Amino acid sequence: MNDRGPDADTLDLLQLLRSADPRGEIERGEARFSEDERVAAREIIDEAAELVHRELAVVRSVVADWRLLVETRQERLAGAEEARVHRGLVLRLVVQGPSTRIPVLWQFGGLGDRIEALSHALPRLVLPEIEAALVGEALPAPTTCPAVLEPWLAAQLVHECIGHTAEADNHLRYGREVGLGPGHRWSTDRFQVWDDPTLEGHRGSFAFDDEGHPSQPALLVDNGVAGSLLSSEATHGALGAPCVRRARRVAHAERSLPRMSVTWMSAGEHRVEQLVSEVELGLYCVGTWGGGSVGARCLIRPTYALWIRDGVITKEIVRRLDLVGDKAQLIGAISGRGRDLELFDPVMGCDKDGQDGLPVTLGAPTLLLREARFVPVSP
Repeated sequence: MNDRGPDADTLDLLQLLRSADPRGEIERGEARFSEDERVAAREIIDEAAELVHRELAVVRSVVADWRLLVETRQERLAGAEEARVHRGLVLRLVVQGPSTRIPVLWQFGGLGDRIEALSHALPRLVLPEIEAALVGEALPAPTTCPAVLEPWLAAQLVHECIGHTAEADNHLRYGREVGLGPGHRWSTDRFQVWDDPTLEGHRGSFAFDDEGHPSQPALLVDNGVAGSLLSSEATHGALGAPCVRRARRVAHAERSLPRMSVTWMSAGEHRVEQLVSEVELGLYCVGTWGGGSVGARCLIRPTYALWIRDGVITKEIVRRLDLVGDKAQLIGAISGRGRDLELFDPVMGCDKDGQDGLPVTLGAPTLLLREARFVPVSP
């Protein structure tokens, strides 16, 4: 099967929404979805709703509202007789804080068992985030300190700083001018970063790109030094640098762009506790609300953070903070990597140049930054 992503005119979307009020179910979608597909989506949302009711019973008094969304995308693959169906699961909660209502979000866009993922996430991720919403204090002022980033946030950092900089159109726009092209030493830490759509079973996986080129791994960083770029037909001839074809487009887009697929940083040799023990005073950052790039600078928003004091993670919770800075300085500050490499398949995908929601996968281990700058989120 030639998997090149969805054709421009054959992407349908079925959404089932279940609220805390069982009567609040809404369905939106295209008629091309079969009744069997609608039934499958309903079964997921019904089972997920039962799980949320049971697991969040202990915090029901502070959860003002919650919504479960099953997003089903039908993607017609080039050269394939049958469409590929992808289902993502999103849980959105609103927590009643001391003075304001605070959103909490969990998402799973992977190809595995959604209910199993939700069951794992509720006690380990969602409940701690609800606690952070209730008792966390907003970052009062800009702060520069060491930071430990858990894998999802670390993967976002790699995606924004290294992945987007390796895309050939971005290289031509700003990367080449500021010296971030092939041969640039990102860090003294000797990590690798790969973009590899041949890794099966992920949202960013495919066998051919949207210009018909067979997929192959691209080594974006080797031993801390920038390597290959990701190119399209439009950018390939202008590079004068090593590159791998990676032309992709979203549904209804007319042209393909150089885009990432399955992008991940290699694991290190340290336990997370060892990385934390190296920090006298800093922040342990958990989760991500996403991020964005403008040229050689980027912003990433942790879900929340915990103060580290004398090498120990405390219960002092910090909210409403952004990690900001120059991409080269942020990656250059990496001084340690954990053993705990994880890959994530976000439901929302990647946005670029008006082509939003492209399916991608991102991964990284826990990262230690010797210095990072955080600023309060604007009201």
